Amino acid sequence: MALLAIGFWIGCATFFLLVTQILFNPDIVVGVSREIAGSISAAVLRRVFWITYLTGGTALFFLIVASFSGGKWPRRALALCVLLLGLNALNDLWILDRLNKIKLQKTNSGETPALKAQFELWHNISIGVYGAGMVMGGLAALCLLPAAGAPGKPKKSSK
Repeated sequence: MALLAIGFWIGCATFFLLVTQILFNPDIVVGVSREIAGSISAAVLRRVFWITYLTGGTALFFLIVASFSGGKWPRRALALCVLLLGLNALNDLWILDRLNKIKLQKTNSGETPALKAQFELWHNISIGVYGAGMVMGGLAALCLLPAAGAPGKPKKSSK
């Protein structure tokens, strides 16, 4: 179940990356300003964050249950899942809030080079944190793959 939850999250996160690539590509989307595309991306991103909380929390629950049975794989995946949720919370609760405040300042006082540079900096940090979260989710899934196919010890064949 934990592998399924993490796999679902990775699919949603990848879908978001594809959506943003389409929204900001002027050859595909014509007549949509960067501000509108950014607003759409922010709205979709909020939902991706909630999906991460749901799927990451589900995976974390099942990994905690599995960690009581021992084994190194569930514990490693559990640690990676905690990191994934921490990075998601950092991006959702702090970085995205900071970006929204900068966008509000740009709207109220006009876009200055300093505000533009500040927005670009925090946007790049947000992208990096999001990418690191995807890596954590992928590594957690990889940690669970050996455990997914073999719940017990392999049986020896008698020849």
